[in-house]
Amino acid sequence: MNPTWIAAAEQLAEDGGELGFSAAARVASAFRANCLPEATRNLMTAAYALAGEEVKLRFLDRVEPCATAEEFLTGAEELEGDAAALGKHAADMAAACETALEEAIGAHQAARRRMTAAQVNPGSRAARAEVAAALKAMRAAKRVIAECDAALDLICQVRERLEYVVRCFRCTPADFAEAYDVPLQHLRDGGTLPWSGTFLTAAQQVR
Repeated sequence: MNPTWIAAAEQLAEDGGELGFSAAARVASAFRANCLPEATRNLMTAAYALAGEEVKLRFLDRVEPCATAEEFLTGAEELEGDAAALGKHAADMAAACETALEEAIGAHQAARRRMTAAQVNPGSRAARAEVAAALKAMRAAKRVIAECDAALDLICQVRERLEYVVRCFRCTPADFAEAYDVPLQHLRDGGTLPWSGTFLTAAQQVR
């Protein structure tokens, strides 16, 4: 049985938070390039879902402006992949923790049966030793059960958030297309946009 399920769950939550900060950095980079806020709506939602209000404390003055719309959309796609991979890891961790929980419950039940059997003849030295061993095994199983229960709560919370942000990241291209519908249609019709180093004019990279 793994004695560090809570530590593993806390590391998973920390990894999710770091992914949220990565999303916030992408948003900050887009804002520095004068990207319309509407284009980052789901990206920002994902950042808050994973990292909470702390996202406001980082990045706005520490990132380079996003060079092109293609870079912005590729970044969102990479975040989606990272969130999906971390979600898979969370699912695997939850399954393993559930197995450990079931094993601990089984161990506790087996130890209780041993204690009950030993108490049939409680006066013998062997019976007293068996009861003591069974009580020790029950206490150990209870510790694992409590740890697995607590870890599963956190793992499931993180897993649900990751499933949610995968959908957010997946919606980012649609947010972008809606926010820049007119200039993008102009480009698809064969038009061009002037280059001024801002995010919107960089949209000429998108086809």
